[in-house]
Amino acid sequence: MPPEWGAAYDGRTLSLSISPPSRTMSIERARFGRTVLDLRAKMRPGGITVQLGVRFGPPLPTEIAVKEIEVWQVLVDENAVEGTKAAFVASHEHEVQFLVTRDS
Repeated sequence: MPPEWGAAYDGRTLSLSISPPSRTMSIERARFGRTVLDLRAKMRPGGITVQLGVRFGPPLPTEIAVKEIEVWQVLVDENAVEGTKAAFVASHEHEVQFLVTRDS
């Protein structure tokens, strides 16, 4: 796995600490235990979007954060969560948005 994903897997939980992408980053068929994922991250106006899709295997507890930028809101599948990182159980297709600027 490329270092800009900051991936760590302890046998139970996948943790990603993503560097802000200068271009779209994607990985297909990354294996963590028995689970196979597709990952994609890209900059968008006002934030960073991370898409994750489970292609095979059991649901996988996942934590995602971004490094080096101040995040003011995190949305997981369009639902706001507390704090500056996303924690959820990946089971199908998911989208995490890290909002970095407030709309005025």
